[in-house]
Amino acid sequence: MAMDFSQKIFTTLDKLDSVFQRHNQPGINQSALNQVRSLCIDMKGHDDYITDKASRITRLAIIYYSARKYLKHSGGHESLMTEMGYQLPNVIRSQVFHLISLSTHPKYD
Repeated sequence: MAMDFSQKIFTTLDKLDSVFQRHNQPGINQSALNQVRSLCIDMKGHDDYITDKASRITRLAIIYYSARKYLKHSGGHESLMTEMGYQLPNVIRSQVFHLISLSTHPKYD
């Protein structure tokens, strides 16, 4: 993973954090959903794990920013926000750090 891509991921995650802070109530919010989708697209394509987690964030945001789907989610809207707004972004950050460490440490045979 190139260092410029890792910086892009970190910047994108910061923007995603900001969206979730501004739009922290469940319910119909097409603007927030569009922002989340766009930011998650920006994180895809360079690492399968990050792509998978970004896709999961988008799927959860579709539920969270819907009319009533969040009411049917086990754990309620709080668990949705916890997973999409904290857990998944943190595992993406961890993966970026892991990839950086792999690229900066020589491999020994």
